[in-house]
Parts: sequence; C-alpha cells; structure tokens
Amino acid sequence: KQSVETIRPELIKRIRRKKVVFFLGAGASLDPPANLPTSLSLLAEITSRIALPTSTESKSRVAKKLAKGVRFEVFIQALETTFPSHAVEALKVLDSGQPNFNHLLIANLAVLKLCPFVITTNFDSILEKALEIKGIKDFEIWHLNNHYKRELKSNANYKILKLHGSLRDRQGREAYQSIAIAANQVGKAMPSPKRKVLRHILTTYDVIFLGYSGLDDFHLLPIILTTYSKRALFWIKHQQKKRLVFQPSNELAAKGSNKLQTNAQRIVASRNKSFLINGSTRHFISLLSKLLVSEAKIKTAARKRTQDFRYLNEWAKRIELHNHLPLINGLLFQILEDHKEAVILFNQVLPGSPDVEKALFAKSVSLRRDNQIDAARTLLQELVANRSLSSITKANGLVELGLLEIEQTNFKVARSYLKKAIRMEPRTASIVIGAHNNLGMSYLLEAERSKMRNAKASIIINLGKKALNRFKLALKLVGRDGNPRSLANIKGNLGLVYVILKRLDRAEKNLFESLRLFKSLYVTSEEASSLDNIGYFYKEKALTYSTNKQQYRSNLQRALIFGKLSHKLKMRVSTPRRQAFAKHNI
Repeated sequence: KQSVETIRPELIKRIRRKKVVFFLGAGASLDPPANLPTSLSLLAEITSRIALPTSTESKSRVAKKLAKGVRFEVFIQALETTFPSHAVEALKVLDSGQPNFNHLLIANLAVLKLCPFVITTNFDSILEKALEIKGIKDFEIWHLNNHYKRELKSNANYKILKLHGSLRDRQGREAYQSIAIAANQVGKAMPSPKRKVLRHILTTYDVIFLGYSGLDDFHLLPIILTTYSKRALFWIKHQQKKRLVFQPSNELAAKGSNKLQTNAQRIVASRNKSFLINGSTRHFISLLSKLLVSEAKIKTAARKRTQDFRYLNEWAKRIELHNHLPLINGLLFQILEDHKEAVILFNQVLPGSPDVEKALFAKSVSLRRDNQIDAARTLLQELVANRSLSSITKANGLVELGLLEIEQTNFKVARSYLKKAIRMEPRTASIVIGAHNNLGMSYLLEAERSKMRNAKASIIINLGKKALNRFKLALKLVGRDGNPRSLANIKGNLGLVYVILKRLDRAEKNLFESLRLFKSLYVTSEEASSLDNIGYFYKEKALTYSTNKQQYRSNLQRALIFGKLSHKLKMRVSTPRRQAFAKHNI
C-alpha cells in the first residue's frame, strides 16, 4: 500500500495535462450544503409514506422492512414499469441543494480548463449551479440518448454527461422523462451512442471515481470492466479516517482468486497503474484543491445537514388517492419473497380498478412461488382465456403457466405453453426472454431427471445441448433488452447446463457470476438458490475427479460449505419445501 505522498505529484501532473476527468456518484452530493439524500435514506422516506400495515406488523415496521430488503434501483424500476407517471415524480425531492466542496473543486478545474467535462449518474442540478457560481455560462448538459451521437471534443464548451438522465435541461426546464428512459435502461445494455462515448473517455482519460458505489452491475459496470485501456483509474472508497491509503491495482489483482470481490476492487484490479483510495473523500479533495486552485476560492459555507422531504407527502397522497397502494405494496412484498402477504395485498385491489389486471397476474406469480399450485394454475388459465385482457397479460400468463408445469415436471405441456407465448403478437422482450429461458429450463431439468434414472449419455447430452441453445438465445436478448433479475437467472441456468455437459470451468464462472448478481439485487431467496447450485457444482466436480482423493475431498468440502450457507439463508426466506431440499443436499 502506498501513502498519499508517493502518488499525489503524479496525479496532479496528470490533471495539469488535462488528461483526467471526474466520475461522480450520489456520494458526492451528501456533504453540506448540498445535503442530498442517499438512495437508502430516500427509499426509507418513500416507504415510510406508502407502506400499508399488515395483520401482524405496524406501518412503521413494514416501512423499515421494505426499505431494508429492496434495492433502490429495483424499487424505481418496479414503480416505473407499473406506474410510469408516478415513478419519476418521487425523485423531485432531489431538485434542491447547493454546491459543496466537491462540486466547487470541479467548477474551479473547469475555469482553469483542466477538466473538459464531468461524468455523473446523478439527476440533480448542483453541478450546474457550481459552474454558474464560478462564471461559466457556456456549458452543455448531455442527458438524452441522442446527445451522445455528437463528437466529444475537449476544446468545446464544458459538458456535464448525465448517464442516468437529468431533472432539468440546460434551460432549466423539467426533463423528468429522461430519467424515466434511463430507469428503464438500467439493467439493460447501454445504448450504442452512449456506450461509444463512455469507452472513448475510458481509453483517452484517467478517471477519478468520486462518491460512486459501483453497484451498477447491469448497465455501467460491464462497459467499465470490458474496455481495455492503458489509462489509470483512481477510485475513492470513502471512510471516516482522514489518512488516505492507496491500494495499487497489482495488489488487488493478486487477490483475484476471491470471486466475490467488491465491484470497486474488480474494476481497479482490471487496470494497470490504478488505485483504490481508502479514506475521507473530503480530505482527498482538499489535498487536490491546495495544489490546483486557491484554497480561498473553494471554501463553502458550513451548513447543518438538513433534508427537505415535504414534496414526498404530496406525492404519496396522490398515489393513495388513485388507490395504487395495495398493488405497490404487494409488488414490494413479492420482491421480499413474502408471497402470503403479497397475495393478501393483491386481493385488496378494488374490482374495476385499472390495477386489477396487473394485480391478478402478480397474484398468480406469488401463488406459484408459495407452492399453491392448483390455485395458481386455475388463475393463470382464467387469465389466458379472458378475452377482455390484453395480449401482453395473456402472453405473460402463458410463460408463467409454462414455468409452473416445468416445476411439476410436465415438460411437454410446459413447452406447448412457452412456444405459444413466443408466437403471440404483440409481445415484449421480457416475454420472449422468459419463454426461451423457461424452455431451456425444461430441457435442463429433463436432462437431470434422465441422469438420475441412468439414461443413456447421448440422451442426456442431447437434452443439455437443447437447453444450452435456449439459454444462449435468452442471454443474447437480455443483453439488449432484459432486466437484472433475468440476467442473473440465465447466468445460473447456464452454469447448471455446463455442469451437465462437463464444461466445468464455464460452469463455475457462470454460477459465481449469478451469485454475485443476486447478492447485488438483494434477492435473498435466489442468492440461497445460487449457493445451492454452487454446492451442486462442487459435488459433481468431486465425482468427476473421484480417482484423485485430495481433489475429491477438497471439492466435497466446498460443496458442504456452500450447502450450509444456502440452508442458512433458506431457513430465513424460503418455503418449507425448499428448506427441506437444502437440508437434503447437505
């Protein structure tokens, strides 16, 4: 590890050569007088206003449970896909605050023409205020996808590249639609023009990541990790201690055998001459400012940390007025895998309400996951046969019916439903992805069943190849237009089919990637299943190397470790059947 004294002159030299840009996350706007909330605190404020009490828990306890168990991005996506007009309005609370030390340093660097542009995942307008305070009037805001079709020139007007949209455009007008578009894209492949610009930046400039969590596993992270560049990265990992400690990339790369490194560690380890900087963000910025700009120019007024959430009160009242609360709460309990409570909430959606169609389908999903198979099958068959419902709901019903029949080992019936869903018009990308993924599952489970019955190896391999083709097709589609949970699910399924096909290296890679993605989504039940799958992988690996006693024993020990971890999680969140299955595996 290197202290700040050994690296600071080199970093300052790079900035003075105009070869460094800043990448700002939400953490850059926490300090006064910006005082913007973190995603965690904002989610807590939102759930405290929209949570409904249950028969066993008060509203406040439910609110805390939802805020703790649902990731903010997943919540916004669920809200946006269900109630587009209300989702982005919840973010208006971020349309406040004044520039803090971080924003003013960047504005000063812009004045000195040392920093040609800044990249941010934030929606707020605080950077714009900082530039105006420092007298910069001619700057651009790139918040729409078509903005990224232009050429990025460092000698043109200063630019703020807002990757996730903006609350306001350059003229100060509301631009909330850009956030709605971005919310739909988080979890999908980044649009080509935006991806091209980001790759250009990563290969041309050194980048300082400031206040960014790196938890964007599905949108930004793949671009950063797969862009080959000789440029350096400096990632500030905020800690309360003032002393800065630099971890070089080669040290982190040496620890690469740990498949569950943090995203920040993985990114820094992938680049030569890059550093993970542990310590106070304010101290790091203060050291830069002393060497780059006058200390007097960058001081901000000290203000107490206060946040204004009054707007959320009006927003929550509008949602309650439209009777959306039962459906929203049901969907959130579904994310938490509390399907009994989810069904109760879906039943509270009033007949004749525009939410009924969505509630009926969501209810069928929870019934299946709660192992109420007959009730789920009956409801789904009614949905598919109901002529008054949209074709999208019917297609989703067919995909769900297919999955239900797969779980009951009725593979031929399942495939007929799934192929019918693929042929339906109109259909969404998620329907096609789900259908292909579930078709792959039908072949995978039939292969595993055939293996247990000592079927011919050629039959098992043939089923495995059919499964692999479907999973690869689903993966290709989800890369363009899918969702995070589907990606994690497909990765896990690919890992399992590679076990069947004895491609153990590929199996291990995909299974650990699935585990990492589910952990980042906070989907505990699927995380438990991923651990179970890894345990199964090591058991099969042990049998493959059964003639080598040392490898045999080592792999069985790993299988046992992952099996116990899975069982521990399933005892918290899964159904009794899945708990028993996990215990059986151990």
